[in-house]
Amino acid sequence: MLGPGEKRDLIGDDKAGFYDRFAATHDDDAIYWAQEPTVAWYIVSRRHRALLNCLAAQLPSGGTILDVGCGDGKYLSDLPSHLQRHGSDISEIHVQRARARVPEADVRTSDGARLPFDDASVDCAYSTEVIEHVDDPDLFVREMARVAKLGGRLVITTPSRFGLFPGSLIWRWNTPARVNRALDRFAYLIAVTLRRPRETFGKLLRRAHRGGEPPSDSETQDFSHHHLWIFSASQICRLLESNGCRVLSKRCVGLNLPLMPLWVLLIFHVPPVRWAYRALDCGVEHCPGLRWLNHTMIIVAERIERP
Repeated sequence: MLGPGEKRDLIGDDKAGFYDRFAATHDDDAIYWAQEPTVAWYIVSRRHRALLNCLAAQLPSGGTILDVGCGDGKYLSDLPSHLQRHGSDISEIHVQRARARVPEADVRTSDGARLPFDDASVDCAYSTEVIEHVDDPDLFVREMARVAKLGGRLVITTPSRFGLFPGSLIWRWNTPARVNRALDRFAYLIAVTLRRPRETFGKLLRRAHRGGEPPSDSETQDFSHHHLWIFSASQICRLLESNGCRVLSKRCVGLNLPLMPLWVLLIFHVPPVRWAYRALDCGVEHCPGLRWLNHTMIIVAERIERP
C-alpha cells in the first residue's frame, strides 16, 4: 500500500509529450465547466470558487500573481483584472490556449523545475492540482518560494490523502491503471445511462452496428490516473516550512461520497437531497476531525525567508 508522499509513475519520462497529448484530446471547458450534474463539475466548481475567494483575500489591493501549471488559463481568466497575471505550464498547447484566453497575461512554458521568472518577482504564487503531478515536489515548492517576494503568499491545492473520493481510495492500494479505468467507466456509465438513456444506448447500438469498430485514441488513452503522489496536509505543510514559508491556513473542500455519480443525480434533481448534501458538505468542512475527508486541500503560506 502506498503511503502519503510515496510515488508511482504511470507516465514515463516524456512529461511534456504526455501533457500535450492530454491537452489535444481533452476539452477542459466541456469536461469541467459544462452546466450539468457531473462529479467533475461539482467538485471542480466548488474548488474553483473556494480558491478564487482565497486568492482575492491574499491580494485585496492588487499586485502580481503567478499560476504555476495554469493549464488553458481558466483560473487566470477569472482572477480580478486589476491583478498583474502570469502563468506557466509544461504543455505548449495549453500555453497557447492560455495566451489566447487571457491576452494580457504573461504565460510561459515551464515544467516547474525552473520557473522562467525572476527571484522575488510576484506577490502571490499558486498552483491548483499540480503538485501531485510533478517529479520532485520539494523542488516545485522551492521554485514557487523563490519567485515569491518576502511576505508574499504561496497557495497550493491538491487532493487530500484521506478523501472519500474513489480515486484516492483506489490510488492508495496502487491498483493497476486498467482496473481504475474500468471502475471509472462503470460508475459513469450507470450515471449517464440514468440521465440520458436514449443517447447512451444509441451510442452502444451504433458501435455494435459498426461491427465492433475499435474506439478512437482519445477514448482509450488513460489520462485519468496520472497522479504521481498523494499527500496529507501535514506533508504539504512540511514542504512549505522547509522552503522558507510559514503556513497561515488550511482547509479542505468538496465532499465526494462513494458512488458519487449516482449521488450527483439525486443532489441536482431532488431538492431535499440537495439541501441535505450541502448541509453535510458544509458541516464536514468546518469539523476539525472530518474536514480532510473532503476532496481538495487548500493550503496558504507566507514566504518569510529565502528557500
